[in-house]
Amino acid sequence: MDSARYHTRRAEIETYFDRTAAATLGDVTSDAPVSRIRRTVRRGRDEMRDTLLSWLPEI
Repeated sequence: MDSARYHTRRAEIETYFDRTAAATLGDVTSDAPVSRIRRTVRRGRDEMRDTLLSWLPEI
């Protein structure tokens, strides 16, 4: 995969987790105070984002 295509795909993944998923999950991903269960979901989303991005090499 060429570098430009790689960076485009990486940006798409970041955008999905930063914007699309946050909009879809609404309150769960907001900074508003949430219940214990919602905090767990929010933390899981952040961990999944970090995990997926860590699989991609820095070019």
